[in-house]
Amino acid sequence: MAFTEKEIQIWHTEKQKREYREETAFKSEPIAICIHCDKPFGFDEGMVTEDVAICYICAD
Repeated sequence: MAFTEKEIQIWHTEKQKREYREETAFKSEPIAICIHCDKPFGFDEGMVTEDVAICYICAD
């Protein structure tokens, strides 16, 4: 059974909705506070270990 062009378009639109994630909101949320400068940093802006959390600006 073949799909109509309209059914294919609806399926494709729904698939894009399911697979789309807004990465900027996730990465920009603070996850820790830097031990050196006391500023919160996001997911890809620093390192968090068992002992310390430090942003990449202070780590350099």
